[in-house]
Amino acid sequence: MRKKWGMKTKRLQKLHKRILSAFLVCMLLTGLFLSAANMEVAAASGLVDETIDAGNLYSQYRWDNYQIDFYVDTSWDWLPWNWMDRIDNKISSVFYGISDGIWLISVLLSSGTGYIVQQTYSLDFIGDMADDIGKNIQILAGMNTGSKKFNADGFYTWLLLFIVLIVGGYMAYAGLIKRKTTESVSAAVNMLVIFLLTAAFIAYAPQYIKNINDFSADLSNGVLELGAKLVMPGNDEMGVKATDKIRNNLFAIQVYKPWLLLQFGTTDETAIESERIAAGVDGDRIKSILSVSPVTNFGEDRQTAVKTDIETYKNVNMTVTSVIGRFGTVLLVFFLNLIISIFVVIMCGLVIFTQLLFIIFALYLPLNFILSMLPTYNGLLKKAVLKLFNTILMRAGLTLLITIAFSLSAMIYSMSGDYPFLMVAFLQIVVFVGTYLKMDEILSMVALGDGGSNKRGRFLKSMGRYMVMRK
Repeated sequence: MRKKWGMKTKRLQKLHKRILSAFLVCMLLTGLFLSAANMEVAAASGLVDETIDAGNLYSQYRWDNYQIDFYVDTSWDWLPWNWMDRIDNKISSVFYGISDGIWLISVLLSSGTGYIVQQTYSLDFIGDMADDIGKNIQILAGMNTGSKKFNADGFYTWLLLFIVLIVGGYMAYAGLIKRKTTESVSAAVNMLVIFLLTAAFIAYAPQYIKNINDFSADLSNGVLELGAKLVMPGNDEMGVKATDKIRNNLFAIQVYKPWLLLQFGTTDETAIESERIAAGVDGDRIKSILSVSPVTNFGEDRQTAVKTDIETYKNVNMTVTSVIGRFGTVLLVFFLNLIISIFVVIMCGLVIFTQLLFIIFALYLPLNFILSMLPTYNGLLKKAVLKLFNTILMRAGLTLLITIAFSLSAMIYSMSGDYPFLMVAFLQIVVFVGTYLKMDEILSMVALGDGGSNKRGRFLKSMGRYMVMRK
């Protein structure tokens, strides 16, 4: 019994460590992307992207406009017979403060996730670094980046004489001893052809790397544009980018709809506005609160708008009556958003990691080229090229996979009027987690037949999976 209990305890400790590691990795990635946003975009000088653009749902208002509101009349709390009510109000204010704090963390996390998704489609490390990658390949090979001549430093200079000696010895052994003249000549021709081809590639490496990346970028962009027709089925918005549509959908699922639920008790905008029409009030009930900044005039304007909504529509969701209920709902929404964000960020991180893999494989090309001149090692050149192109296809495959996942998410979101919010959120988790768990099987469909491609797909997947899943 003690052994079994000890084993269970160790497994739980491992699981807790993996969950914590996954959470910290996601926070780190979020921090890195948000730091990049601070450096590159003047408008995004805050913790998250704060660019205001009325054309998109995620950028219509600042993130703090989505705080949940609470109002209680304390004008008569000073009277002795109202002191108990005053204590109750103070306790309710504490619960509200905790709820609002957790909710705003969820909003920031969701906004950061949306920004990461959007930037994943536009970031192009290879395009920005194509010249540097090509020059590094030339340096590693030992070629002067200006004169295109080999110098004393580099793999080609160091190993070429060694390769020539080995090939010469093999020719002598195969031709004179084994009497295999064809193999002897084939080894010499193979070395000469590979040397000429690889030297030409290294001489113009920056241009070749740029052309290969342009092909990869065009393929990924084509996948994105094609996927844009899937992301918002039945939606013919003109002038809205595919990435904006994806981010709008994710923002609606993680922030906008839950905010409506917490503020008005329902996610149905039609039902919310029907109460306004029934009360004979002009304007937009949702925007009358959402458009008011909680920091303008020290929050007095927002409090006035909340008080008006409570008194006009008898809205108890923003009063003492619903404080505990909203606290529980906020916790549930936070964990749902956290799960969605973790798996979305991991998949987006894998897309970026494929670009880093491309750079690593490209820098290893000179060593693969020189070793492929050896007899019986000719396959190294083919494997190196296949690895490079498999990385390109993996990038396009991951882009398509994420786009399809968001299209399924959009289809489920379109049914939000027929199902409770909890069911819609659960289905979103099923989509993203299920897509992630079956990622290697799907990516194997876009491999070029290299034996290591499936292993790399499993490796990419395992970077996140084994931090959150039990063996």
